[in-house]
Amino acid sequence: MTDRATPSGCYCLGCDYDLRTLPAGACPECGRAFDPANARSFRARPRGEAERIALRTSRPVVLALLGVPAVAAMGLSAAGFDPIMLLFGSCIATGIIGPVVGTWATLEWRARSFKAWPMFAVLFCLLAIATTLLFHWPLRLSFALHRPALERLAAQAQAGTPPALPTRVGLYTIRGIDTTTYPGVIGLHTDTSPSGPTGFYLTAVPVNSPPANEWSWVRLTDRWWWIKED
Repeated sequence: MTDRATPSGCYCLGCDYDLRTLPAGACPECGRAFDPANARSFRARPRGEAERIALRTSRPVVLALLGVPAVAAMGLSAAGFDPIMLLFGSCIATGIIGPVVGTWATLEWRARSFKAWPMFAVLFCLLAIATTLLFHWPLRLSFALHRPALERLAAQAQAGTPPALPTRVGLYTIRGIDTTTYPGVIGLHTDTSPSGPTGFYLTAVPVNSPPANEWSWVRLTDRWWWIKED
């Protein structure tokens, strides 16, 4: 450690403490190390009030802006929300969130105050959104949990003894059952919109293409599909 005084224009990267009259070492306010010989270890001028306020509030704002879409994307996917509309909504959200996240990253970089937990949280939210859009894993996980009940319901429909509708199957409300439109296919509809039903479809034999007239679809197994018809 050197004992010479630091040069003019030396402020702590972490808290903006004025270090000009102090020997090299650690900031007495926040304990952050600085070295007058290394210009990257201190700021030449203090932050403006607007930047200081933005830096204090940006982390929770960024986490909220990313966390809410991440949770929404996972929840909507698990509920069988249309993948195309989910992608469209995510594109809109990205256009709104992107500049905020970019501003936050710029402020953090200028302050050189990146912390591990917000970075991990941001990466987790981004990965959750991206993997949901690419792989629809919440829907696949939800289907795996509900599959026994869905198969029992399909067996009842195939035997000609379907339950009274609507009926609940865990997270899903089955509002319609179709065993006639597509030969060898049982449709368990969570939505019976006139524009086209949506739901789980079970084929009698494994197939490689959607067994219904689809608008969007996710292949869950070799016989189970999630389909939104057009």
